[in-house]
Parts: sequence; C-alpha cells; structure tokens
Amino acid sequence: MRPIRLVSLGTFLPTNYVMGQEEVLDLLGYRSPLARRIFLNTGIKKRHFAMMPLGRSWQELREENPKVALELSLQAVNLCLDGRWSPKEIDLLVFCSVTDYNTPALGYRIAKALGLREDVAFTNIEGQGCQSLIPGIQRAYDFCVARGGIALVVNCEICSSTYFPSDENDLENVMTNSLFADGASAVLITSDDDNPEHPEILDFQSLYSPDCLDILRYTWVDGRLKCRLDRSVPERIPPLLNEAVRRLLSRNGLSVEDVSYWAIHPGGPAILRRVERLLGLTEEQTWASWVTLSEYGNVSSVTLALIAKKVRESYRGPGYAVGVTMGAGGSVEAMLCRFL
Repeated sequence: MRPIRLVSLGTFLPTNYVMGQEEVLDLLGYRSPLARRIFLNTGIKKRHFAMMPLGRSWQELREENPKVALELSLQAVNLCLDGRWSPKEIDLLVFCSVTDYNTPALGYRIAKALGLREDVAFTNIEGQGCQSLIPGIQRAYDFCVARGGIALVVNCEICSSTYFPSDENDLENVMTNSLFADGASAVLITSDDDNPEHPEILDFQSLYSPDCLDILRYTWVDGRLKCRLDRSVPERIPPLLNEAVRRLLSRNGLSVEDVSYWAIHPGGPAILRRVERLLGLTEEQTWASWVTLSEYGNVSSVTLALIAKKVRESYRGPGYAVGVTMGAGGSVEAMLCRFL
C-alpha cells in the first residue's frame, strides 16, 4: 500500500472582530474580580470572531451562521489547494463542525461553491466537539486506503453563534466566554504524493469514558444552546488523553521519548499543564499548543489544525509526530504521523 500523506493544510481566521481579553470583558459587562481572573488566567491574548452575538436572538444567529461559515470554509480551502490542486480532483469531502446545525450540512454548500464533481463522496461529522478533526482525517485516510484519490477535510467553527447570555455569577458560562473563538481549516490527504516533508499518516487511537459523558457538552436553556463545561474537565480528561497516546505509541513499538513533534489541543491552560505532567513533556515540546492558545484562543475543532500548521512550519527533519485532541462526551482522539 502506498503511504497516505497529509499534503496540504490551510487555516483562516475571521477579521470582523479581533479582540483582546480585556475588550471582551468590557463588552460582556463583566466587572467582578473573579470573572476578570478567569479571563486573564487563560493565557489568551486575542481572539477572532466572525459575528457579534450580543443583543441578537437565537433565530438571527442561526440564520447568519451558514453564510459566515461558508465564507470562512472557502477561504481555508483555497489556501489549502493553493492553486496546486483543482477542486475537480477531490474525490471525498469531509465536513466537521459542532457549531453548524443545518440540513443539508454545510459540506454540500461548500461542494457547490467549489464546483466539485457530481460523484464526489460526502461525510459530515457533527456533534463531536473540539476533537472532530482527527475523526475527519481518519475517514479520509480510510477512503484513500480503500479507493485511492484525494480527500479534503474541512472544519469550521462559529462559536460566537452559540453565545449564551447570562450574568457573571454564572461562572461556568464565564469560563466558556473566556475561551472560544471562530475559524476554519482545510486538510488535503492523498496516496498520490511522495514528498518526504509531507507527513505520512500511520495510525489512530480513540478513547471514550461513559463516566465523562455529561461534563463537556451543549445543553438547551431557554431556547438556546449553552455550553456545559464542568469544573472537573481539567482533572478527568487529561488521563484519558495520556492513556490514548500511550496505547497508540505502544502499538507501534514507540514511547513518548521517540516523538519529535507534538500537536496537542490545549482546551485551556489547566488541561495542557496536566497533560504535560502525565506524558512527561515540557513547554519546549508543547510550544505550538501554548502559542496557538495565546494567539487565537480555543477555536474548537479548528484548533488542532492551527497547532499543526505551526508544527509543520518548524520542520526540523525526520521524526514521529503525534496529534491529540479531546471533545464533547469525554472522549479523546490521537493520531501518529511520520516525517521522513
């Protein structure tokens, strides 16, 4: 079997509203020292938003969401294709999002706008939260193994469209509002490539804990979506991530020490610090995660692509790379790649 490689990666962040944490605090009207401490302890310097949700109804936000998401997705795809690949060459389109609730799914509208072939295959992954990029890549990998060709994985998150209005006494909502942002990514995967600088995809590992099902999810409150972000997340999710990584490496005859490149979805600083302790990693090894969190915040399922882009730009030669993310339902996903 020919190696399946990740050959191109494009990311796009909206410029409609680019705001620092202090600006968001003022905009939301948070005045308490505790709310301020929550915001500033995230380590986030700025975030990008495509929409301004304050004072708008759920109906208005949902009507605008697909228009904004389509625009961001197409920008990411164009950066990914970069004039080197034609949309007509794409055999599979995978669209992933936790903030897109539309039927037909946005993937079909992306295909129409790009002019994809009528026989292009589709997979739409919704509701997996921040982790869905890796399942999307795994679907693309399986497709390329079975049929060959070129697969495009698009992730788009408009977290601003799921904003929930409540006062600063709702600390769980304050934490949510301190973290999330908007953006889109596109990843191209194929077996028709021999460039050794393009990482070869080797293996995947999923891990799910039924006991963590309700600690990270959306709920419905007063006719709107509200993010449930339990305070136990930084304690309960990192051990799952640690276990998934060690299973993945062990199955491939590797250890943590054999990995040269790390792309870990941070979630927030408390989660990333615990992951570092469990895996025995230093900030020098997880630098791309820290920088991404600082520069962009948590862009849900797009975050891992932003981190991976920084890792690829820092290419230092051959070595193994691990990507890890966690998401809704208390589940984690990991993937193993290799630069030759």
